[in-house]
Amino acid sequence: MNKLLKSLLIICITLYSLGCKTTIPATAEVNFLNANNGVINLRSIGYGKTNEECLQNAQKNAFETLFFRGIPGSQQNTPLISINEKEKSESKKYFEEFYANSRYKTFLTSIQPAFDYRKVKGGKSVSVDLGINLQSLRADLESNNIIRKFGY
Repeated sequence: MNKLLKSLLIICITLYSLGCKTTIPATAEVNFLNANNGVINLRSIGYGKTNEECLQNAQKNAFETLFFRGIPGSQQNTPLISINEKEKSESKKYFEEFYANSRYKTFLTSIQPAFDYRKVKGGKSVSVDLGINLQSLRADLESNNIIRKFGY
């Protein structure tokens, strides 16, 4: 009876462990390529379980980096919004709509895969070259009172 309980316990623990979802951490692997006529071109890496998820995460990483970190070596080397991410929680409705309704895609002028999808631990990754209309994005942030005109 004791061996049966131990065996059942081991089987339950094993099955539970196999059923756990592995999460892929969000990263901000975004690099500046060039800029012209109000469009900033970035290379962003995204991770996910599917190709579509990788592509969406690469796009979202680029915007998150622009908003809260800035892009070193570019004209946008300071964050568009703030280095303090509390602004994101204060404007929660805007950001939920921005990402959930794919509004961020309206600011993309180009999307070019830089490399094919690659298998990585826990899923896939893709490197994408993105063109983001910085002038329109800034105007949208201003009109929604996320940032003030001419800065924070």
